[in-house]
Amino acid sequence: MRKLLATTTMTAAAAVALISLPIGTGTASAAPTMAEDYRIAAALVSGYWQQQAPKLYGERYVAPTNRGIIDPGTETGCGAMPKQNAAYCPKDHSVQFGRDYMELADSIGDVVVYDVVAHEWAHAVLRQQPDRVVERPQELQAECLAGGALGDLKRSGHLIVEDGDDAEFAALFRYTHAPGDKHGTAKEQATAFMAGWKSGPRACFTR
Repeated sequence: MRKLLATTTMTAAAAVALISLPIGTGTASAAPTMAEDYRIAAALVSGYWQQQAPKLYGERYVAPTNRGIIDPGTETGCGAMPKQNAAYCPKDHSVQFGRDYMELADSIGDVVVYDVVAHEWAHAVLRQQPDRVVERPQELQAECLAGGALGDLKRSGHLIVEDGDDAEFAALFRYTHAPGDKHGTAKEQATAFMAGWKSGPRACFTR
């Protein structure tokens, strides 16, 4: 893993991103590709929950099978992957990420790639918590846990906030979450993410 610079103050709608330069280098490096951002995000989020999920309400935690970036139409444990989608499949406890959706996320900003990965992993975490603490539908709670994981990774120094991240996440919420959708409104999504980001995963449970 590359070394990361110290983080700066988080603004209200900002998220996280990897820096482009390791400490000590003096020349610009090529921006990470979507696939590289995805691989790093998956490794960080997976490692984070391996340590932290057992500290929530579940007595044990089994990491989901990561089926990676797949093309729309590819068969999964829950049927064919739709266009523009990423999903957790409870039938075989797996996460998978549609290539077209990840390319769209990357076109908005690398922070969006991180949020997509963290959100689907959050569903795998929620699957292993007692029913009494899991909300229905799960989407806002999963977004809160995504913020909690990324916020803790930022606090531990693994991720930093960069200029422009506010705009990237604002664009994400505007694009993906329409009023009345089970994911909640844009404001509800942003509020859920920031609750986790500021206070960690425990803020995502009311019971």
